[in-house]
Amino acid sequence: MFTKEDAIKIDKFIQEKFPIIYDFDFNAMVLVWGGGVKSVIMEGYAKDLDFIILADNDQKVIEFITKNNLEYTMNYFGGYKVTYNGFNIDLCHLVDLYRAETFTIPSTLTLSSSAALSVITGHP
Repeated sequence: MFTKEDAIKIDKFIQEKFPIIYDFDFNAMVLVWGGGVKSVIMEGYAKDLDFIILADNDQKVIEFITKNNLEYTMNYFGGYKVTYNGFNIDLCHLVDLYRAETFTIPSTLTLSSSAALSVITGHP
């Protein structure tokens, strides 16, 4: 079960590794998800973090990357892989994630066994 203490761990880790995400346009909701969240909760560290941007279109992600002068490559989900202070980040607009042809969820995969999801910014 995801607890308040878990949320605090995730928040501290994000503030340490990728604090600029909190400056994201507040008209878009930003979710942190994936195995990195579970790793932070269980082990206190993750090799990378994945963020999903819930906005009208991909433009918000591009504006964020440009504003923060981040270099990027396209990731396998159709989003953007950036490195910030040596830490790997994936930024993906929800529509790109949905459209990604390579994105499949094995039938044995469950959220509790593989990943966690947390809202970090945007509208409640």
